[in-house]
Amino acid sequence: MKDASKRYTEREFSLILSKAAELAGSSNLVSRIEDGLTLKEITSIGAEAGLDADCIVRAARLIPEDGRPSVLSKAIGGAFRDRRAFDLPGELTDESARRILNSARRVMQSHGVGDAGASGVSWSTKAGHVFVSAQGDRAETRVQVSVDHRAALVGALILGSAGVVAVLYTAIAAGDSGFANPYLVLAGGAGLTAAYVWSAVRRIAAKTRATLERLIDAISESVDREGAS
Repeated sequence: MKDASKRYTEREFSLILSKAAELAGSSNLVSRIEDGLTLKEITSIGAEAGLDADCIVRAARLIPEDGRPSVLSKAIGGAFRDRRAFDLPGELTDESARRILNSARRVMQSHGVGDAGASGVSWSTKAGHVFVSAQGDRAETRVQVSVDHRAALVGALILGSAGVVAVLYTAIAAGDSGFANPYLVLAGGAGLTAAYVWSAVRRIAAKTRATLERLIDAISESVDREGAS
């Protein structure tokens, strides 16, 4: 499998074990950190801290492959559009394809659009903001999951713009009536509007990340369970 031979950076190592501890509900920490470890080596190190191997494998599937996050992604806690590709053991069969499809439908609570079979899986929500695909390659299955919530930004920006207009109108009205200092009204209103927009942006990024992780976990669990049976 590609995931087994891939070597992870020091940062990815830390992220995998941190996420594995989160999945396992453990607070154990690992002090040994090295660059260029394989998943097997990371699993061995994690076992020393009492972390379950399955949790580590699941965590590795949640780690992005596109290097370090941008400054914006760090600031808002994620991205508005995210994608993961990972390998699952076993060839793609009609049964495993149906499991992948049903997992995506269950997580998104939507029948969506698409089909599944041994030749591949291609499914998306009707709105198109979530897309899942899978292709078999002999003894493994390559799965791709994409979540795009950029459209949700439109609503936040519209409300933010409306807030700016309302603040300007209120400040002008306050100045004309002499009821309050218009500059204080403007500063306070602008601060509240900016805080609202920033909070909305962070919620969208968090929703993108959470949706992606739920999909990956559900798909992985369904196929892993099939392989164990």
